[in-house]
Amino acid sequence: MCGYSLASKFQGVMRIIAKVNRKAERNRNLFLQIGFCISLLFTLVAFEWNTEIYVPDEFGALLIEDDIYMEEIVPILIKKHAPLPPPPAPKKSQSFNKVIEPVPVDPNPSVIEPEPEPVLVAVAPKPEPVYSEPEPVLLISEILPKYPGGESAMVRYFQKNIKYPAKAKREGLTGLVYIELTIDRHGNVVNVHVIKGIGGGCDEEAYRVVQNMPKWAPGQQAGVPVNVKLTVPIRFMLL
Repeated sequence: MCGYSLASKFQGVMRIIAKVNRKAERNRNLFLQIGFCISLLFTLVAFEWNTEIYVPDEFGALLIEDDIYMEEIVPILIKKHAPLPPPPAPKKSQSFNKVIEPVPVDPNPSVIEPEPEPVLVAVAPKPEPVYSEPEPVLLISEILPKYPGGESAMVRYFQKNIKYPAKAKREGLTGLVYIELTIDRHGNVVNVHVIKGIGGGCDEEAYRVVQNMPKWAPGQQAGVPVNVKLTVPIRFMLL
């Protein structure tokens, strides 16, 4: 019986707690709204609360916070300037009597002859020299220069015109004298040089005979007359 009564009392207490919890669950939203309103009210009161601070001064009087920050009034000094002196009186201009002297007039004026105008002489400018590039000289061409009548005619020309120098005869000098010459595009013999001689007057004689040779048939390159350089050997021989 004792155990049953305790169990029944415990169940009754649990039912009461459950009933209270159900009521609290139903009123939870209401409690939340009431708590929110109270919090908002405390916040507004905290912002609107104004506390005056009292600070004792050195004489024991109480000052309000607003009286602590007092601006110091600085007096503004205005400097008075001394009055300006009056402007100086204008100076009186002195008047001078100008005397105009008459200019003497020559009764017999001389006639001034006009100066002759300068005569311009046109001077023609000097013509600038024309520098022409030297024509090229070939060592070989398609058609070589040809002595008129051929090589046999050139040999006869040398035999007929060369005179054996007396000095070379006395000293018995014989040999070949090599003459270098150029046949220009007009067939003339130019630029004659002795490139190898034997002396005794033979070099000068060979130079003279070659320099006086008649015109040649000029060499040609691609059908165009050109300058060609040749070397001619001349033999000096005693019989």
